Amino acid sequence: MEAGTNIGYQVVLRLADDRVIAPDAAARRALASAVTRVGRERGLLAFGAADTHLHLLALSDRPGAGLLARGTELALRAALALPVAFGAPAITPIEDQRHLMSAFGYVQRNARRHGNLDPMATEASSLHDLLALRRNAPWLILRVKRALPRVTRASLLELMAMPDFGCDGAVSSELADAAAAAFALPDLAGKAPEAVRARLAGIALVKGVWTPQTIAATFHICERAVRRIASQTADPLDVVALRRQLAWRSAARLAARSTDGF
Repeated sequence: MEAGTNIGYQVVLRLADDRVIAPDAAARRALASAVTRVGRERGLLAFGAADTHLHLLALSDRPGAGLLARGTELALRAALALPVAFGAPAITPIEDQRHLMSAFGYVQRNARRHGNLDPMATEASSLHDLLALRRNAPWLILRVKRALPRVTRASLLELMAMPDFGCDGAVSSELADAAAAAFALPDLAGKAPEAVRARLAGIALVKGVWTPQTIAATFHICERAVRRIASQTADPLDVVALRRQLAWRSAARLAARSTDGF
């Protein structure tokens, strides 16, 4: 293959001391938010974190892959308050379409390849964006459809190692955390645009069904705020993502029962 004709590059990032990068749900969501924010303009196609390392797949040239690696390192150090720097990234070329498809799957099942069978670990991958469980990177869906037209919902579920959980989960006591997860947030506190949208989507789902008192207690806001938010119109796609998030969580709980302990 002639120089300069690679389809893209795979990037692997590790911290200098090889410590776990994103050990809990809040860190996994922060990672997803940072990676997609940096990767949108740098050709990001897929990502997936295991314990000690992160894989990125990009449609870019070699300099672009380097910029993606560096930008991601800086964003993650800030988002996760990492006390150590990253080591030198490993950057390898993707030579053809078959290689791209193989790398796409490899990157996103990274956690399971290294023995992490917890279904919640997939929050640190682009599978949640591609299955519309998360609203941070809706642009990624079209990018994957264009680059990899043979990818289907069934193939993404296979990478997630989950049965098809549908698109309309039952509302539960997890509503607030599910709304936060739909925007890659640790919780719903604050006035950031994503937190505002997440609260609006969550309240839109239960207004007229739950009492204002229950809604206020669930979202840790006052009843006056509930009435104000409930008078607004949520983005329908935000509500769809929240419903899908609830459906996935129900299926993930069942799957997790077989992975507890050692």
